[in-house]
Amino acid sequence: MNRLKEKLLNKRLSRSSILPLLLMITAFNIVLYQGFTQLFLANDRYQMKKDLRSMTKVLSKESELTTSVLVSLFNADHLSNVDGDDQDQSSVVLENDGLSKYISSEQTVAIFDADKHLLLTTDSDSSQSEDLLAESSNYHRVGTRGYYLTTKVVSEKTHGTIGYVTVFQDLKLYEKTRRYLLLFMIVLEVVALIVILLLFRRMTKPYLKPLEDLKSLAETISSSPEETGNTKWKNPLEQELLQNANNYLEVVADYTKHQSQAISEVSHELRTPVAIIKGHLGLLKRWGKEDSTILQESLDVAYDETEKMSMMIDEILDSIRFQNEVIENRDQKTDLKASIEKLLEKIRVVYPDVSFNVSLPENKSIMANIYQHHFEQLMLILIDNGVKYSTKIKRIHITLELSDKQPLLKIRDEGNGMAKEEINYIFERFYRSDTSQPVSEVVQGLGIGLNVLKQIAEVYRLKVTVNSVIDEGTEFKVLFPECR
Repeated sequence: MNRLKEKLLNKRLSRSSILPLLLMITAFNIVLYQGFTQLFLANDRYQMKKDLRSMTKVLSKESELTTSVLVSLFNADHLSNVDGDDQDQSSVVLENDGLSKYISSEQTVAIFDADKHLLLTTDSDSSQSEDLLAESSNYHRVGTRGYYLTTKVVSEKTHGTIGYVTVFQDLKLYEKTRRYLLLFMIVLEVVALIVILLLFRRMTKPYLKPLEDLKSLAETISSSPEETGNTKWKNPLEQELLQNANNYLEVVADYTKHQSQAISEVSHELRTPVAIIKGHLGLLKRWGKEDSTILQESLDVAYDETEKMSMMIDEILDSIRFQNEVIENRDQKTDLKASIEKLLEKIRVVYPDVSFNVSLPENKSIMANIYQHHFEQLMLILIDNGVKYSTKIKRIHITLELSDKQPLLKIRDEGNGMAKEEINYIFERFYRSDTSQPVSEVVQGLGIGLNVLKQIAEVYRLKVTVNSVIDEGTEFKVLFPECR
């Protein structure tokens, strides 16, 4: 079935690609054929008119035209009497040899007197020659046999009309040549078609081969996903095409892996609050009605755990929403200075007890290749993280500057800090720093924010560095690529 589909596809591809070229060759052959035949006819007519003019010039030197005058004039050795023995009163048939210097072998001449009586002809059937006399001097066609031209003979001596000359051009040679030319054109087109098909197949085979390899790769992945990375490259074009396909499949596989991991981690994290709520609901069911203390404690715990679950769901949704926004807005640019100023107006309302020290360049915008919402999301994650881990001095330092034409954002807090060993794990999903105080007293979050920050950094190729000292604070530096 696959073979049949491939054959049908190749046939359709060949037909759609070769048909325009074949039509061009056919049109060229038709134009060439018409041009050649018309040129052939035009040349015959020109020669016919030239021969007629030269013969008329010879005859115009006579005062009158008679059979005897014509016979002596053309030195006719081969002639036959048509109407009688008297050459002055009858017409004669003269072989072309007698007029070879005036006409070609494909032409027939008929000479008439002033009264339009046939005097001399080179046609053995003189009756046909009599039918060729025409009043006008235009070309006249006789079916497919040929065409003829008639002209008056005016005597240079008497200046009167002394006769008529008609030249008939036989088209047998033209028709024969035309048929041979048509046959040659047909053979030429068939040969050209065969050559084009062979060249087309030879030229397209290297370009179709990567598609076949890609098809084989897809079939391999479908049957054995573990073999995806073992593809053998054969030429640069295949390597580029299949490498892009592999990269795309790796992205899809990585995305699927992260999604599965996220679902697994969320399930694990949700299990704890669900178990706590379930346990306290059990207490309420057994003793909550009689003991008001247990009732209040269980309701408080259930409410707190529900809040945690709500926060978890919101952060997971933010992470998923980020993936969709990247596809639509990854090529946008943002004025970092203006975004920081606008964002700080909102943040100061949310954190009224936090002091913000801001250092921005004066009278200068700093642009970066990042979607504005993602930049604000990055800022909020770092500021929120600094506030959460600042239990004593709630002060956040924000600095924006250029470092070798690259925007550099610094956000530093004066909070609890963390050990160097922990820095390698802070970007993992659901990780929370182990401070000297209980986490429940310090942090209200689930450890998803910095993981989202990591995704933003990977998408926009940001370089994030972290410096932290316990009990002194933590500084995040985000270096943006130079704006294009």
